[in-house]
Amino acid sequence: MKEEQLSKISEQRREAILKSAIIEFSQKPYKEASTDQITKQCSISKGLLFHYFKSKKDLYLVCLEQALMRLMTKTKETKGEAFYEIIFSAMDHKFNQCLVFPEEMRMVNMAAREMSKDVFEEKSKLLMRYILKGKEESAKTMTRAVSTLKLREPQNPKVTAALLVYVNAVMNHYLELYKEQPDDFFAKADEIKKELKAYLDCMLYGIVGEE
Repeated sequence: MKEEQLSKISEQRREAILKSAIIEFSQKPYKEASTDQITKQCSISKGLLFHYFKSKKDLYLVCLEQALMRLMTKTKETKGEAFYEIIFSAMDHKFNQCLVFPEEMRMVNMAAREMSKDVFEEKSKLLMRYILKGKEESAKTMTRAVSTLKLREPQNPKVTAALLVYVNAVMNHYLELYKEQPDDFFAKADEIKKELKAYLDCMLYGIVGEE
């Protein structure tokens, strides 16, 4: 379903359906998620649900895209003038989005592990599209952060790319570690940022020049 189709449903009903469906899809694999439960929670008939959405698959993909849009809103101008202030400002924005939209965060986490052939191809393409958007945002943040450092080779474009790869690798380590308990990942945000700084310090000492 396209965004213009969603707009044809009244805002109150649209939000009720999406909220109920996202909660259901955040708690169960696609095959186990129940449209009966969704319609019960938002107080509509199954016939009306499928009048708005062609199928359970269509509903799932709309919900997944809505969840991704809410979680991956464009980062506002990062605060701070120092390297870590800029990086952690961007991280805090992402953490806060997950705190504001916890069910959406859980659905995306569930979708990343979804293996049902009914939705696997489409959901993988959707996730990849937003992953690429996220990487673009992260690259901009890292470029600004690196510009605050006194580098041994200021004109070396590989520095930003290397740091971004390094940060992503560390973050992926934690995402993998907490993939079964995503709430714990965000509950330990301060601890993770502290450890990320320690990892980055190890790398920075090799590229930052003397004051």
